[in-house]
Amino acid sequence: MKKTHIAILFFLITIMVCVTNFYLIKNATQTAENYLEEIINLKDQSEFSKATQKCIELNKIWDKKIKILSIFIHHESLDRITQSLKVVNASLENESSLETSKSSISAITYLKALRESEKISLENIF
Repeated sequence: MKKTHIAILFFLITIMVCVTNFYLIKNATQTAENYLEEIINLKDQSEFSKATQKCIELNKIWDKKIKILSIFIHHESLDRITQSLKVVNASLENESSLETSKSSISAITYLKALRESEKISLENIF
């Protein structure tokens, strides 16, 4: 009887960790995507100073979230997103509209790919 209770407890803990993992990833990636879309809109309106401020805010938020996400996720994916966000910031500082668009779209693509790869589905399990 004790072994059954212990097995059930470990199973519930595993399920809880999986759900927490998915929630954290979804929350972090959605927040970053929203910021990037706002940065693109500000860039399109030629408001580079406001876009740069949003990018600085995004980098601060991402730095906090990456510490938690690195527990659950392979670092290569996180490093790729972090690098893309740095390129967005650098292109905004140089007021390069085309490079800002490219790097923002690239970062959004990486964020969506991360969210999809961590989604709970049969494809990801097997």
